Amino acid sequence: MLKRDSTFQFRVDIPQVLFLLFCLYGFLLPFESILEFWFGIDTIFKPYRLVNLLIIGVFVIHLARGGVTIRRDIREDIFLYGIFIYGLALSLILMMTIPFQMEHFYNDVFQSSLYLLAFFIFKTLDLTPAQLNRVFQALLLGILLNGQPPAP
Repeated sequence: MLKRDSTFQFRVDIPQVLFLLFCLYGFLLPFESILEFWFGIDTIFKPYRLVNLLIIGVFVIHLARGGVTIRRDIREDIFLYGIFIYGLALSLILMMTIPFQMEHFYNDVFQSSLYLLAFFIFKTLDLTPAQLNRVFQALLLGILLNGQPPAP
């Protein structure tokens, strides 16, 4: 992840940092209510959303350095894009036809934007099958640790 070159400067392997952040993101996804459970804090900034914001920030740095390539298979996910467009269109129709709570709309747009940005960033990474498996294992570990033990 950190490499030292001949001029005693450290070089950061940003794709590797993004991979590790996605592993952390996958692990934290099941722990959405952990702050509320442990500390009584109910906030929009859940731990996995903070990691998602960090992923976006690191990606912006990566983008500024010019190291990003968009994979061609990104067009194959048209169904997922359709789901997001459908949800946004449905929200806009509901805004015009019934009493609408704007704060919920802003919350949903914020969350959907984070998910969609994370998806696009994940699609730009050139991950090996072993790395994809590692992200899945991190998610699975989070699910197992977050699960409740069976009742006696």
